[in-house]
Amino acid sequence: MNDFDDDLRRLLGDDRLALTPRADAVDRIVRGARRRRAARLAATAAGTVGLVAAVTVGSFAVAGQFTAAPDPVQPAETPSVPTPTPTPTPEPSLTPTAAAPVVVYPNEGIDGFTVGTKLADLEDIDGVEITRFTPEDGYSELCYGEYRSPSAHGYISTRGAFGSVPDDLDPFYEVSTMHFDVPVVTPEGITAGSSANEVLAAYPGAAQFDLADGYRAEFQGEQNIVRAWEFSAVDGVVAEVVMDGLPACDRVPVLDPPVGAEAG
Repeated sequence: MNDFDDDLRRLLGDDRLALTPRADAVDRIVRGARRRRAARLAATAAGTVGLVAAVTVGSFAVAGQFTAAPDPVQPAETPSVPTPTPTPTPEPSLTPTAAAPVVVYPNEGIDGFTVGTKLADLEDIDGVEITRFTPEDGYSELCYGEYRSPSAHGYISTRGAFGSVPDDLDPFYEVSTMHFDVPVVTPEGITAGSSANEVLAAYPGAAQFDLADGYRAEFQGEQNIVRAWEFSAVDGVVAEVVMDGLPACDRVPVLDPPVGAEAG
């Protein structure tokens, strides 16, 4: 230990240099400490509020970057497409289309009946109109009359020969001819427009008739009913197809017509 330390110790220990403390010194010290503590708390609180406000404002600013409505996106410009020129609708043809010919099988005929169909059955077929001949029409009683259906027309008469005419001819009346009002073709392929060579190839046994300008080909149907295809022709080309069943419808000439008072 040196002399300086000794001098300092003596100086501090001299009672003459001691200060008499005030009676309320302790209370003053305590109150001062409380004030300083309160001031520090107030300063700390103010700093905290400012920090929170700054953080909140910053949060709103940052959040706005993500929650604000996005700027509207401008749609991409659609390239201009030229309007196609409409194709004009073709005018309907004024030329009628020829209907395909109907294949006529002899045992079936057309419109529900054929050559050989009995008068009683013909009367029950819808769409068939029957006209009975009168004596003034010039036919014998063996010829009943005419019929017309949507696709055909022809005679109704007896078929075959009788030793004597029966009292009741009704059971013997039947369809005896079929002229077709629609294009038809035979099962062998002959139709209007066929050539004579095609007819003879389809029906080798066909016989010529009507001044050698037509052909008749006979055949047997069900129940041995004799029928025939008749092909009228013009310049060697078939003009009409008819199914025939030997009608008894020749006109009977009136040799002695009534005259004068006998006419009444």
